[in-house]
Amino acid sequence: MYTEYDQSDVDRFWNSVDIVEESECWLWSKGLTQDGYGKFKCKHKTWVASRFAYYITRGFLPDGMLICHKCDNPKCCNPSHIYLGTSKENLREASLKGHLRGMPNGRKLQNMKTGEVYYSVREAQRSLSLNNYKFIYESLKSGKEYKGIFLRDLNNAVI
Repeated sequence: MYTEYDQSDVDRFWNSVDIVEESECWLWSKGLTQDGYGKFKCKHKTWVASRFAYYITRGFLPDGMLICHKCDNPKCCNPSHIYLGTSKENLREASLKGHLRGMPNGRKLQNMKTGEVYYSVREAQRSLSLNNYKFIYESLKSGKEYKGIFLRDLNNAVI
């Protein structure tokens, strides 16, 4: 469900963004989420600021799509720095850039039984419908199998 907005909402939004050169990050100057993303309230709905920037400049966000940042700056609202991506694509980007805990330097996990590739222990957990993240991670880190699943990184080193 999308929020209706009017020009005064758009003006209030852009007045909360430090707009500089087109190539630079346009930083949100108001409140932030716990993860450091800008937050904007419009018509009784709180938006992540970059999502609202996408919404007012490009339109609806398709179901299942995320707003990703080319610049990796969660406060950035520059429409030329944000794009649509899937969760898997976002995890892949984060992994390649070394942003995922437990998966340094772009490591990827491979399920040795099925050959499926994951970009984080959390993604493997979700894909395999496993519940205990901490136990899974510790088991995999020590090279033990968990519920018949044995994951390796693609450099053939046990995680």
